[in-house]
Amino acid sequence: MERRGNLEDLAYKRIRSAILARSLGPGARLAEPTLARMIDMSRTPVRGALRRLAAEGFVTITPNQGAVVSAPSAKDIRDAYVTREPLEALAARLAAESATEANLDRLRAAAGKEVQTLRERNLSEYIEANNDFHLAVADMSGNKPLHSAIQGCLSLTNVCLAFFDP
Repeated sequence: MERRGNLEDLAYKRIRSAILARSLGPGARLAEPTLARMIDMSRTPVRGALRRLAAEGFVTITPNQGAVVSAPSAKDIRDAYVTREPLEALAARLAAESATEANLDRLRAAAGKEVQTLRERNLSEYIEANNDFHLAVADMSGNKPLHSAIQGCLSLTNVCLAFFDP
């Protein structure tokens, strides 16, 4: 089982990298056999990786039709940002009310990493760092439903960054 998890992680990283590099664009069909050959792996870890990518919004899986790279509409993206704004404001307020020095150190480190990856123009690393920063604030709020809602909105806006940010 350990090996399968490691292979799935590797498949996930390779497919996600191809999406972020825009080698696989919005609407691209993701046939498991083709992906398995592309990343030199069997179909089992590819299948698990596709499920993970679907949970993050990068891939859409339709029963009996397979997987495609997600193609969010302008409305989907607008809705995600409109929803994210008040949720993150609430998380920031709650986080500020109970901030500790350790939490602030975590936030400073996350912000520094985000700035660094932006300067390096590394989209994949930037998306991770951006996620880490926003989820750190959500964690600091101490509100699990709020954290989950922010995480869901982040997934969609990350897809927007991956596909549409120049």
